[in-house]
Amino acid sequence: MSLSHFFQVSKKAFGFVSRRGSQPNFTLPEELCIRQFSLAEIKAATANFDEGFIIGISNFGSVYKGVIDDGTFTVAIRRMTFSLSAFRTEVVFLSQLNHLNVESLIGFCNEKGETILVYEYLSNGSLFDCLHANGISCNPIAWEKRLQICIGAARGLHYLHTGVKYIVLHRNVTSNTILLDHELVPKLS
Repeated sequence: MSLSHFFQVSKKAFGFVSRRGSQPNFTLPEELCIRQFSLAEIKAATANFDEGFIIGISNFGSVYKGVIDDGTFTVAIRRMTFSLSAFRTEVVFLSQLNHLNVESLIGFCNEKGETILVYEYLSNGSLFDCLHANGISCNPIAWEKRLQICIGAARGLHYLHTGVKYIVLHRNVTSNTILLDHELVPKLS
């Protein structure tokens, strides 16, 4: 799912000025430390958006599993269906988040009409998938680990509420939006 769907954030917070009839300009603040991928890199990572690479589909686009940097780094590539201004909001805001329990944005691609976000790949999928064995090889989760997952998700939510410049209301915290890395560390998506 998308940040625009989950988070209520004021466009004024990012310096957007609305003018009737004007086209949004896709410029990013220079201080953002985020990688801009070429469309060729994204296509290579997803075998030209091959359906076999899809790991999720939502109202906001498809998510592909891909490999970048000569096969050394696995990522989740979200091909968006947003307007350019909504995409810019996503990139600017997500690139500023930095917390162990919030999914990390690695980079983006805005080329030839494609709006794509690149995230860290979380190998254990969602908490829902692990709890219900939805096609992934996740062993049953012990109660102590479940509690650690709950605490980690709560810490991520607390960070979004108090640790960022603008308050973020997630609005959709479910077991589907809590992703788990290879050590079952939870990350809000």
